[in-house]
Amino acid sequence: MGNIENSNKVTIDGFEIEYETDPNAHNRVEPEDRGPGMDEPTHYTYARPEDKPAERDVRVCDAVKAGDQSLVRKWVNEGCNVHQRAEQDWTPLNFASGKGDLDMVKLLVEELGADVTATGRDRRRPSAIARAANRREVVAYLTQIEKDLGVWENPLERRPYCKAYYLRDLRKFSDWSEKRENWKINKYWSDEIKSDFEKNLNDDDVVFVHDDLSVTKSMWRKEHVIYDSLTPDWEAFCKRELKFSIPEDLL
Repeated sequence: MGNIENSNKVTIDGFEIEYETDPNAHNRVEPEDRGPGMDEPTHYTYARPEDKPAERDVRVCDAVKAGDQSLVRKWVNEGCNVHQRAEQDWTPLNFASGKGDLDMVKLLVEELGADVTATGRDRRRPSAIARAANRREVVAYLTQIEKDLGVWENPLERRPYCKAYYLRDLRKFSDWSEKRENWKINKYWSDEIKSDFEKNLNDDDVVFVHDDLSVTKSMWRKEHVIYDSLTPDWEAFCKRELKFSIPEDLL
């Protein structure tokens, strides 16, 4: 366990980390990740329907989940935002794409003007959500829309991927070093979760190598960064020793 120097800081492996004291900080969507319907200076997501803030309007999202096209059309025509956000900051189109409801997807895009590039907390477009759920008809449709709009991105380059390793395996790299960057620890996390990020790293810790070959303690790219010296030697080590590669069936 790190040595607590004051109520708002902790020292971990010689690195001084300042706690986040906003109880909702781990749910905050940063400016670069905002999309339509996320224009507030600070915008919060939530993980479960029952955690929905009382003031959040999610009627369109709920109608999409129920597969009710008439109700979706009614709410939007009466002024509801077609880009409103529900759990994980998914839009109605995100939910329809994950369900594989092609007719609903077409209604949202062609009639109601839904943005096919809108992403939620997971930073995935509707087409990526559909691809992950193996909704092939929706993938084909949204891919064509993206190409027609000139916003298509090659999923081989864009889909985030990471793989878990024991830290001891990465420490075998001859130029290995460790740091603590963007090391977010919220004072309102449970003691179990918080202690996992407060303690010194050891060989048995599970860490994540991402598709850009950076290494993090959590599975989120660029959060809790341990290593990001992306040299040719590190790339060769990842391929040769760690056998790291992105599975083709996940792209």
